[in-house]
Order: sequence, then C-alpha cells, then structure tokens
Amino acid sequence: MLEPFFIKVSYQDMTMLKIKYFLGSIFYLLLLGCSGPQEGRQETGGSTDTLLSQPNYEQILHMGIQKMPRWIEHWQMQGRDFDKMAFKMHRKTDYEALEWPEDYVMQSDYPLKAHQFSHPEDRGVVDLYDYKIDIGADGRVGLNPDSEVAYFRANGMKERLLFMGPSGVFEDAVWVTGAHLLVAGHVQEGEYYLPRLWLILPDEHKYIEFHHPFSTTQYQSEQYLRKKLTNLNFPQ
Repeated sequence: MLEPFFIKVSYQDMTMLKIKYFLGSIFYLLLLGCSGPQEGRQETGGSTDTLLSQPNYEQILHMGIQKMPRWIEHWQMQGRDFDKMAFKMHRKTDYEALEWPEDYVMQSDYPLKAHQFSHPEDRGVVDLYDYKIDIGADGRVGLNPDSEVAYFRANGMKERLLFMGPSGVFEDAVWVTGAHLLVAGHVQEGEYYLPRLWLILPDEHKYIEFHHPFSTTQYQSEQYLRKKLTNLNFPQ
C-alpha cells in the first residue's frame, strides 16, 4: 500500500509566498487604476467631439432673424406677446429632392424680379412669390391658394424646397449662409394664425421647422405680402 505523500513547507517559505501574493495584488490594482480613468477620458472626449460636430441650428436661426427686421416688426405689431427669441425647434425633416430642368427667366421688368433671393455665392435664385401670385396683363394681382419655395439653381435645374396648401403662406426669406436658407411665414390652425420659420439646407435636402407660442385671430392671410410687395396692384 502506498503511503500518503506530504510536501513539507517551512515557515519562511510560507511567509515569502504570502508577500509575493500581496505584492501581485497591489500591482494588479494599480493597473486597473491607471487604465480606468484613461478609458473614461477617451469616451468623454469622443462624446464631446460628437456634440461639437453637430450644427447649432438655433444659433443659425437667430442669425437669420437678425437679417429679417421687417418681418419681425410686422409680427411684433400683431401682439405684444410676440418675442422674436421664442421660436423653438419643432422637428427636422429629410426630404427627397423634387427637381426638373427649368431656366430662371424672370426679366428685369417683371414685377416680382425685385423680390427674389439670390444665393450669396451666385449658385442660383430662390423664389417665394411667383407660384402664389398671378399677375395679369393689366397688372392686376390674383392669389392662388397654394404656395411654394422654389430654388432655381445655377445649373439650370429648378427644385421645390417647400410646398404649402391654403393653410398658410410663405412670406419672406433670407440666405443666412451659403448653405442655410431661412423662410418665414405663417400657418392657420382653426381660427388662429401662427408665425413659423423653416431653416432649409438645400444641398443636404433637409429642413428644420421652428414653432412659436404666439397666435392671433386678427390677421389676413396676404397681409404681409401687401406690405412688402408695394409695387404690385393688389385687389382692394
């Protein structure tokens, strides 16, 4: 019969093993302490870079508002509760480009020619009024129920950026930058008229809609058009 086999370990050997185990544990904890914060900094840095790379649409909006004092003053006259800084982002919409070949043919003597919005880098012209307004041979003005924002690009293509039915009107616009077009107007919901802004990025085929808490029942749909387009013969 085989007898049990024992390994004799001295007191000194046991002490050395405990010391080695203790030192190894400390070294492992130090490694964890060094790697943990580094990973945290990397994640935070990536998140910050993502936030910084996102466009600040509200900042671009406020830049555009400063370039439309006539439209802002018009809506301030509709009620003391209208605050130009109260527009809030409502939604962002990606749209499919709707375009077709069509040259920009407005002659210098055409009544709406003076009210077009030329791209600041000569990439084309935006029109808000030609779809809405009919001008007869006698110069009298008629209003269509629908409205559109049309972009006549320098490459000979016409693109529809926005379209709205009888529930509203596109009233004014401004190029904030070469990539951002701000369109101002109103919509009607029941008996209430509400100011609206659309920040359009034509090259990216998307727009951001901004709503305002102000509303009024004392408004005429073509009121701003009459005020701005003073060279037109609107019906009384």
